[in-house]
Amino acid sequence: MAAAPTGARGKATVADSAQYLASQASDLTTWDGIEHLAQAAYDPAAPVAAAKAAAHHIQVVRNELARQLWSRQLFVGVTLLDELLLHTAAAGEPDPILGTLEYLRDSERGRGGLLVLPLHSFGFLAAGLLRPLGGASTALINAPNRFALTPQTNSLEHTIVFLRDVGPPLGVRKLVDPDLIRHWRRSRGTAWLERNPLLVAGVTSTAGYYYENEFLLLGRLRALTAAIVMLATLQPRTEDRAGFLFSSSQLNNLETRDIRHYLVLTADRRRLLTGQAVPIHRRWHVDELSDLAVDIDPRYWSRKAADADEIYRAVDSLYGGYLQHTVGACRENSLGRTYRKLFEAVSYFRRSYQSGGRGYTAVLSLATAFEMLLTDSYASGTAVRLRRRTQRLLRGVPGTRRYQQSVEDLYYARNRTIHAGTDEHLDLHDARQAFVLAFVALMGRMPTLTGQEDCPLGTLTGDL
Repeated sequence: MAAAPTGARGKATVADSAQYLASQASDLTTWDGIEHLAQAAYDPAAPVAAAKAAAHHIQVVRNELARQLWSRQLFVGVTLLDELLLHTAAAGEPDPILGTLEYLRDSERGRGGLLVLPLHSFGFLAAGLLRPLGGASTALINAPNRFALTPQTNSLEHTIVFLRDVGPPLGVRKLVDPDLIRHWRRSRGTAWLERNPLLVAGVTSTAGYYYENEFLLLGRLRALTAAIVMLATLQPRTEDRAGFLFSSSQLNNLETRDIRHYLVLTADRRRLLTGQAVPIHRRWHVDELSDLAVDIDPRYWSRKAADADEIYRAVDSLYGGYLQHTVGACRENSLGRTYRKLFEAVSYFRRSYQSGGRGYTAVLSLATAFEMLLTDSYASGTAVRLRRRTQRLLRGVPGTRRYQQSVEDLYYARNRTIHAGTDEHLDLHDARQAFVLAFVALMGRMPTLTGQEDCPLGTLTGDL
């Protein structure tokens, strides 16, 4: 077997590794699949040197290929990439990378599908009134950002119609298989298909087993649910409006919390979408995404489309940077750590709404979100620093002094909760709005980061 090629500094590059795999086509046919190759490469008794070399170079190519695909929101599982690289190289392809991409294209696995997550405690204003009276659908379909929301339909057939109709606007060419949805309703106990609000996201995902892409899919849902909660935060206060009485969360609501699956619908060479009802094994991960205790007013945001687009752009920018610099990166640098930190910050912000968003859990979650959003590390005087950086980010925004005070009050309430054990019932409305506005302003400055900064958030806020 030929020696593995190396780069200028003696370390194999991705191109070198791909060339090596192509040069070993006849030897690669020795192994039936990637598991057989791995067994030979890592056999404790007698590892095969040729297998170990091949496994190493497949890993080098696969890691970079996965990084490039994932940064483009093409979620291809690593086990599938491993198999494809092995088989395309063994088949004599001069470029295993190109051969792998061509297979994904020709098998139609690179086409879009749908991710369906049930929600609870979530409502559409006026939907509870309109649906019983036969009014128009209040579903929110956002084609540019490839997601849709619908109140509970209380009818499996109505849900099937919604899933059928929502695909094309979300960029999905193939239609949902009605028989597959009915099968899952009978065999998986998915009563939530009828009883609960649904979040549907356009995704491109193909994996070798149930949970391989779960962290990628849940990341997509984390970004979308954060954007939805931010919209609810900036619209007029729900509890002060008559429409709240007719919210779908208050009327016509038989929702269940017995949620054991979510749906991943994927494309292949078949006429209709296929897919899986994925069992929930890490329950708290999915539970917190399903718990979306806010009400959305689609009519308000149809009038404020420009403001909504600003939130979507900020969240999309964060999610894109998170995929590129954190999820797919071999080594996390300062830029990657910043994107990861901000992604966790918006997750804590969303948690401040869970279970009604009241009490000490909401205070702690929101205060943690602010610390992650605006500070690089712990230092004394955090409350004052948070107020100062909020002021810098919201300069010129109407109500900025009120927002600054709400952030400082929040952090002192956090301290009393932790150190005195008090159960704070603070009105978080202004502090939540301050978070969203500060987040949008911060994301507008993110492109200026180089990744070399010692204090990236201090740099972004101009408060070093």
